[in-house]
Amino acid sequence: MIKKGFVQRMIAAVLAAALVICLSGCCLPDLAVVSRLLDDPDFPVIEWNEDDPEGSFRELGEHLMRREQYVGIRGGEELEWMDVCSRNFWVDTFSVSGSDYSSYKTYEFYYLPDADECEIQAGLAELEADSIIACIPEGADDFQKVLTIHDELIRRTEYTDSEDQEHIYDLYGALVLHKAVCQGYTFAMAYILDQLGIKNGFVWSEDHIWTYLPDAPGGEKYVDVTWDDIDENDSSGDPYILHNCLFVTADEMSRLEKHSDAEGELSDESGSGNNYYRRAGGYINKAQCLSVSSDEIARQYELGRNVIELRFEDEADYEYAAVRIGGLLRESGYTGAYIVWNDDNMQVLTVGLNCEE
Repeated sequence: MIKKGFVQRMIAAVLAAALVICLSGCCLPDLAVVSRLLDDPDFPVIEWNEDDPEGSFRELGEHLMRREQYVGIRGGEELEWMDVCSRNFWVDTFSVSGSDYSSYKTYEFYYLPDADECEIQAGLAELEADSIIACIPEGADDFQKVLTIHDELIRRTEYTDSEDQEHIYDLYGALVLHKAVCQGYTFAMAYILDQLGIKNGFVWSEDHIWTYLPDAPGGEKYVDVTWDDIDENDSSGDPYILHNCLFVTADEMSRLEKHSDAEGELSDESGSGNNYYRRAGGYINKAQCLSVSSDEIARQYELGRNVIELRFEDEADYEYAAVRIGGLLRESGYTGAYIVWNDDNMQVLTVGLNCEE
C-alpha cells in the first residue's frame, strides 16, 4: 500500500533530479517516466469497467474490506459519497485527488472506528439480505421484487434516531441490528436491489433520503420505505405496513413533508401514478360509486390481510369515504376494532384491522 510519505519523497526525488538535469542544460524528464515512477506496483489501482460497474464496486469493496487507506481508480466517473458509503457501511467518508503525474485518481478512505470486524459484519448483512430475497415469490417480476423488499424491510426494521444505537445511518443497522433512520432503510433497499440487478438511485432533501427507480413499472418512480413504516402492530404483533410511498411519481412524492426541494436523481417525467394500487387493488376512480369501496374492503378482508388500503382518484370521494369508513367496514362484514390512517396528500385511507380494543 502506498503511503503519503512515499509519494512526497518520490515527487521530491524526481523534482530534484529534474533540477539537476535542468541546471546541466538538459531538458526536463518525460512526464511518462514520472508517471511510471509514481505507479508503484504495490499501490492498488482498479481499472473501472463501465460495462460492469457492480463488478468494479465489488473489487473496490474487497480493498475496503481490508480497510486500505488509499486506492487508485483508473477510468470511470469520479465516485460520489453515495456510490461508496451506501454499499460499504464501514466507510465513514473519503477524499479524492488527481495528479498530472499519474493515470488514476487516488481515493483516501476514512473508516468507522467500530468496524474492525467488517468482514464478519459484511457476511451478516449479506445473510440478512439473502433471507429477504428468499421471500420473493418464484417467477416474480420487478414490481413483486420491490414490493417484497419494501414489506420485509418494514417488517424487520424499527425506526430510531437514538445516538445510543450503533449503525443507524447505514445498511448494517437496518439489515442486521434492525434499527435505523431513513438513510439505513434506503441503503439497505439499494444493497438488495443491486444484488437483484434492479437499477436504483437516491433522492434526498435537507434531512431525508429515499429511493429512485428509473425502470419501474409505468415509468420512473420513487419509493420511500421509511415513510411507509409506522412502527405499529396489530393485536397479534404483526406490523401494519403502508404502501402510500411505493411506486409514486415525482409530483406525488413532492407533496409530502420533507420531500420538497429534493436533490439527486430527479425525473421530469410524470409517468402513470398510483401503480401499487392499480395493480394490487384498492384504486377507486371517479367513475366508480362508493359501494365499490365496500366491495373492495370485503375483497381485501377475505385475503386475510391486517390492513385495508383504498386510494381515491377524486378528493370528494376520499373525504366521504373517510367519514363513512365505519359503515363501509360493517357492510363488508368486518365488525372488530380498527384504526385509520388518513393520507390527505395521496388521498389514501389505510385501515388497520385486528387492533387492540
